[in-house]
Amino acid sequence: MKTESIRELLKPNKYSQDMPHDLKELARELDGQRKLKAEHAARELDRKVTALLVREPEGDRLDLESDGVDNVAIPLELFVVLAVDHMGQPQLRELIEEFGRACGNDPATITYGTYYFQWLKREDPADTLRRAILPILVADFEELIAGLVRVYHLSENMELPNAVKKGHKATEGPPKTWSDKVLSLVDLDVPQLLGEDWLSVFELFARRHTIIHQGGRADDKYCCYLRAQGIDPPPVGSSLVCDQSYLDSAISIFERLADLLAVTFAAKLAPGEEALADFANRAVVRALHESRWNEADLMAGLVVVGFPDDHQHHRIRINRWMAKKMLSTDDAEQQRELREEIQRWGPPPGQPDYRLAKSILLEDERAAIDALEECLNSRQLSIVELRSWPLIEFMNESSEGFRKAFEVNAHRRARNQRIRSKRNRHGRRGG
Repeated sequence: MKTESIRELLKPNKYSQDMPHDLKELARELDGQRKLKAEHAARELDRKVTALLVREPEGDRLDLESDGVDNVAIPLELFVVLAVDHMGQPQLRELIEEFGRACGNDPATITYGTYYFQWLKREDPADTLRRAILPILVADFEELIAGLVRVYHLSENMELPNAVKKGHKATEGPPKTWSDKVLSLVDLDVPQLLGEDWLSVFELFARRHTIIHQGGRADDKYCCYLRAQGIDPPPVGSSLVCDQSYLDSAISIFERLADLLAVTFAAKLAPGEEALADFANRAVVRALHESRWNEADLMAGLVVVGFPDDHQHHRIRINRWMAKKMLSTDDAEQQRELREEIQRWGPPPGQPDYRLAKSILLEDERAAIDALEECLNSRQLSIVELRSWPLIEFMNESSEGFRKAFEVNAHRRARNQRIRSKRNRHGRRGG
């Protein structure tokens, strides 16, 4: 078999999850015992080579033209498989010779084992893509950190080149580097706020490094890094799975961090800015939907504190009350104080959605149902908009009466819209 054919085998997406036709044909030439022997030898070779390569990443590439290669008791093609795909070490020759002995030094068994070894190394294209996305996510987040730090120092009249350096310096090293910088600038303790999820942030940054430098295989550095944070690492040499669930979790964590940092820096740099309320409220709503009450309360509080007591940014006021309500479920005194504060608030006239919010916060089911019907009759808000409001979601879960009233009204409104739409179509045809 020529070297070119081996290089062809290494092209991405060559193999599917099913064993390819050529490999099946080779298997038919062997009896069952030789086939099993070759597959076992290939799996052992894959395991040992992986462990070796992730422990010794700085080795030179295998020299395929050296005199020693011709004397290796194994086909040259297997040597090429290893050389093209990895950085090689002298110990590889020992593994290859061991592979040959495990195959009984039988050419047909070795050939089948060589192909089987490469088939073991196939990757799901979607997994490859997801692993490529993770370093991009980390890099984009680091750029956000650098930008926020840069803008902060520019606001203190630092010259641009120095502010740029400060931003880049904040992203050098592990997450603790930038979290300490954030704490010193805006008094936001990210590790404390995230709690156990802070360990996930550490793992994401460590995995980014492993994907870039080790092809996504756990090495000693990755495992030691995790142990230092109290996380049990996987075996050295194992492939770090980056499935859809993992990537979704990574995206959620970075979005969560981005919200916290953006709102905190904005509130610090532009307190009392009118546009800040709507900007921050979007992040607060996301936190409420995910039951992150502490973070919702923190972000809303940072913004509200810059406004006068009679400010008209009622949405963020209401959402902060909801966060406080969920945080004080076990504290009767806090609940009483919060209830008194909500009762003192007068919703602006002509806006039944705010009356609805006040009724829900005070857990007045009858008043909430009345306000809901008024809200829908006024057509100020659509059903979709109401469903997306965290308060409505909370009330639908906690009050059976309100949930039924909401569904009945939603059904009635949808039916009326269909009737109006049908009339409009007939009207246009008749015209």
